[in-house]
Amino acid sequence: MILPQELLDAIIDEIRDAVTLQSCALVATSFVPLCQRKIYRSLYLWARQSRKPRISQEHWSLREAHRTFVESPHLGAYVHDLTIELPDAASKLAALEVLRLVPNIKRLLVDGRCMESWIVPPGAANAMFECLARPSLRRLHLMNVASAPSALIVAATLIPAVSLSNVTVHPGEDAHVAAQLHNATSVPRLRHLMLTGDGGPLLPICNILLRPRHPPYTRCIEQLELRMNASSREYDQRLLAACATTLEHLALYALRDPIALPHLPLVRRLEMKFFVGAKRRFPPSLSPTLSHVAASLPLVEHIALSFTITSHPKVIQTEWAADAEPLAIFGPSSLETGRRELRHLRSVHCRLLQILTPSDSLPALFSSFTKAVERGMPALEGTGILTCTLGDPPVPFIER
Repeated sequence: MILPQELLDAIIDEIRDAVTLQSCALVATSFVPLCQRKIYRSLYLWARQSRKPRISQEHWSLREAHRTFVESPHLGAYVHDLTIELPDAASKLAALEVLRLVPNIKRLLVDGRCMESWIVPPGAANAMFECLARPSLRRLHLMNVASAPSALIVAATLIPAVSLSNVTVHPGEDAHVAAQLHNATSVPRLRHLMLTGDGGPLLPICNILLRPRHPPYTRCIEQLELRMNASSREYDQRLLAACATTLEHLALYALRDPIALPHLPLVRRLEMKFFVGAKRRFPPSLSPTLSHVAASLPLVEHIALSFTITSHPKVIQTEWAADAEPLAIFGPSSLETGRRELRHLRSVHCRLLQILTPSDSLPALFSSFTKAVERGMPALEGTGILTCTLGDPPVPFIER
């Protein structure tokens, strides 16, 4: 009996480890392309043997991957998800030309934690830029990259979803010249931008994105994720204003100080994430920040508030503080005002997230958290808008 090809595809797609897939490829010639496609779909190319990761992805060195794809070009065509840990020596970076051999790549993560600064040979750099310009590439994550060339930031605007975490730009470069050198006539496709890291180093990146240009690099941004703080507030506000005519989803991380958002007429979804320490109570920045939401986000429909507990498991857990006052716009005195100004509001989701918290203490903690939320938002009582959930530790941004 010969099974339909669709059923074979479905069976092999359920196999998770490379060893089993390699064994399946020996069963029949017809199984080989199916198994190879799954084996090479997601690769992790590590920089040094000592840093070889313990993950489910197939993992090689840069040189191993380059040699394999040169000898068998069809294997490189199967790669959709690629993570590269950049080596610490420029002599090893020539193997970055492996990026020329993965024509159908959809997601690329580049981690420069082993490099002190960006020193990439011309051939390898050209391979990187050619890869970033591919229409198939949908997501780019740059992590721990020091002194990156301005052209790299410019090239990233050709990709729909981009995450920059702990990335700094070479201080001696002129972003305008870099943009001219790297196909400045290309139309930006950037729709989802995430910026994380210290405020100061992000300033040059924002200056590049905000440089006058037609069409502007920010012309298509619909989703923006920022870690706003005192050191980044000025250019965060400028970036938000530049995206005001297209932005629909705004996420703000690790808020410590109250913030006033500019007028964002199209935003329908707002996320705010806070860290909670030993004192189980709402951060002081929450109430004043929420008070600005109604005026700044007139069409907001969904507000998601996440509170991450970061205490050590050996620390005795305490319940959520019961003395919290109602939160600004959702307090009893704001009942009619809040409903009138937030007339499009459909949901307020409060989520308690835990890191290293003993599981036996979570039910009591979540129960007290839910009661505190209800006390803090009496204006939402009986509306069906307010919900509370208990979640797992936050998913790393590179997985989202």
